[in-house]
Amino acid sequence: MVKRLLSVLIGTIAFGIVAAAQTESQHLEFEAFDGIVIDDEFDVTFRESRNYMVDYTVDAAFESNRLVEVYVRGKTLFISLNRKGMSSDLKKAYRGRNAGSAVLRAVVYAPTVASVQLLGKSLFDAAGLEIKGSRFSVNVSDNARLSGLSVKTDELSVEMAKSAEVSLKAEVDNLIIRTNGNAVLAVNYSAEKVDLTATGSSKTTLTGDAVFAAVHAKGNPDVSMSGKGDILRIEGNGTTDFDGVNFAVKEVTTDMSGSSKAYVSPTEKLNLTLRGGHVVFGGEPSVNIVSIKSASVTRLADEKVRK
Repeated sequence: MVKRLLSVLIGTIAFGIVAAAQTESQHLEFEAFDGIVIDDEFDVTFRESRNYMVDYTVDAAFESNRLVEVYVRGKTLFISLNRKGMSSDLKKAYRGRNAGSAVLRAVVYAPTVASVQLLGKSLFDAAGLEIKGSRFSVNVSDNARLSGLSVKTDELSVEMAKSAEVSLKAEVDNLIIRTNGNAVLAVNYSAEKVDLTATGSSKTTLTGDAVFAAVHAKGNPDVSMSGKGDILRIEGNGTTDFDGVNFAVKEVTTDMSGSSKAYVSPTEKLNLTLRGGHVVFGGEPSVNIVSIKSASVTRLADEKVRK
């Protein structure tokens, strides 16, 4: 159920370029939702509240032509702009060389959420928000960005693609990450288990402590880990670049191929399976060579000398 309150109109609504410079605001109230999907170029801020509401401000031309879509379906809040419904004149007004940026802002109010999906060029600012519960999922694609989120749950899953950017904090039991394309992810975490699959040319930076960490990398991803842990397993092929010099871990197991490279710092044991690739290790671990073919293994001290 949606309750529309009084709209606040700033200026006189005109058509085309003139309309694009003026804005209109709406306040909407909803039944409960626990998921959020944001598309297009909406800039969204989340605020904790006992009520489920959305306040949005957009260019008046969008509102007068009923192009703004804000609704709840299946306990998920959707926020987007129907660009397919734009008239040709309105499209020209926003595509012209001198056209300004569209105003698409929203504030979402809810007690908490269980999932966030971002598409297009949307922005989601969750500064000050702390998610608690059993599970939370983040799915960010296209050129969308998410920042300021803090998660304390049993499980957190993060899925990213294309040129998405995400930065967050997590205190969880299980941290599951999938990055692809040119996605950029930075996570400051504490976890029992970390499972990362990095593909494409994605860049992932993980900082924190994990009892067990597994990294599956393929293509040309750049993965960096710092902190400490007990067990680290790395599978890398293609031109994977893994930097774990500052991740102090008791035991490391590698399975590398292609032109992949891994820098690791095991304190007790290093297990090596290499079909191509290059492993550089620090510390004084016992080294267990399972299989090495067309590959190289170097101590970190020697690597620094060559550089």
